[in-house]
Amino acid sequence: LPRLVVSVWGSDVVWHSGREPAGRRFWLRFALRQARAVTAASQFLAGRVRSLTGDGTVEIVPFGVDCHLFSPAGGDRDSPARIGFVKHLERIYGPDVLLRAFAALVEEGHDLRLVIVGDGSERGRLQELAGMLGVSGRVEFRGHLPHEELPRVLSSLSVFAMPTGVVPRGGSLIL
Repeated sequence: LPRLVVSVWGSDVVWHSGREPAGRRFWLRFALRQARAVTAASQFLAGRVRSLTGDGTVEIVPFGVDCHLFSPAGGDRDSPARIGFVKHLERIYGPDVLLRAFAALVEEGHDLRLVIVGDGSERGRLQELAGMLGVSGRVEFRGHLPHEELPRVLSSLSVFAMPTGVVPRGGSLIL
């Protein structure tokens, strides 16, 4: 038997364009059936694998965090809370969802700042949205940063937010 281990990630088994690429299902099912073991980072992705193969055990191996490298710096209690997002600025990752939720919290009177790290096709639209929502003075668009700078940025945050712009079929998005 082959000693193949397959680890699936989001775009391996979830197609965000609405249509799966031609031939993708055939080759993916072939690889999954040849594997001695299959891992996925979440229950959702494991379910997608099972729906493609019809059976099989999928081990869930969550993303890990080096707690020595990524640890809170401890902030000044009198400073505004800092919420942060680090990802490609694409609709699928929900930066607009975060921006709208942030604006709602600010409207309720919370003294907050939002740090958005990343770049992508949605950056201009997000900057416009921040202006329309009246929070552009509280939102910092940092652009793409080298990986080695992320621990410093993340340790400066009060809250790290990772929304999603995709709702699984039959699911719901709760804010």
